[in-house]
Amino acid sequence: MESKEIARKRIISLIQSAGWTEEQTEKQFGLRRHTIAEWKQGTLATYMNKLPEIADTFDVSVDWLLGRDSHAGSIPRITISGR
Repeated sequence: MESKEIARKRIISLIQSAGWTEEQTEKQFGLRRHTIAEWKQGTLATYMNKLPEIADTFDVSVDWLLGRDSHAGSIPRITISGR
């Protein structure tokens, strides 16, 4: 599987594990509306530009997001400020 596809699936999984809505996620990362839906469908790969920010937010490595490292560490429950 291509690293871009691995990253897409892992990012979506992290977002779902955090319990975030698409709207909350878009706001958290400064994305335009419907971006997360496009990520889920695989029609847009702008998440590649956000890998460092996504990795920091979810306390995982960019290497893990890309499938180069199999150990994610403990993925904490993430909350959005003001929620």
